[in-house]
Amino acid sequence: SIDYEEDDDFAGGGDLVTTMVGVKANGNGGDGGDAGLKIREKGAGNLNVTLNTVETSNNLIGGISIREDALGSLVSSVTRATSMANAGHGIDFDENRNSSSDAAADLTATVTSSTSAANGGAGVRADQQTPGVGTLLLKSVTLDGNVGGDTTGGGVTVTIVP
Repeated sequence: SIDYEEDDDFAGGGDLVTTMVGVKANGNGGDGGDAGLKIREKGAGNLNVTLNTVETSNNLIGGISIREDALGSLVSSVTRATSMANAGHGIDFDENRNSSSDAAADLTATVTSSTSAANGGAGVRADQQTPGVGTLLLKSVTLDGNVGGDTTGGGVTVTIVP
């Protein structure tokens, strides 16, 4: 799978800004791995992710995982993605804090013209730890047959536009 992180061993500082177009990460997983495509900012700093025409299907863990840990906000736009038949969530946004002393950070995510179907978890999961504010906009998204429902998570206002 594709594991794109600021740093897996040491939580340094700084932002992680990425744009990915035409990525395929299918049929991955096992041995305690991660989603087919995992993007994570660890430590102080913001995470800004733009994905366009990404395919993550038949992964043993999950499809797309976009995660911000500790100080900093998560802003993401996913367009024309296909995430199908993954064992976990199809598309997963996660805004975390390491401790209660971390400042509030926000999650702002948009999924447009995409399909997240037949996944073992939710089609789209968005989770915001308090005291931050989380928003998820789904526009023209197909969410069929996901075992965990269309959307799940906590602390996030979800808006669905057909």
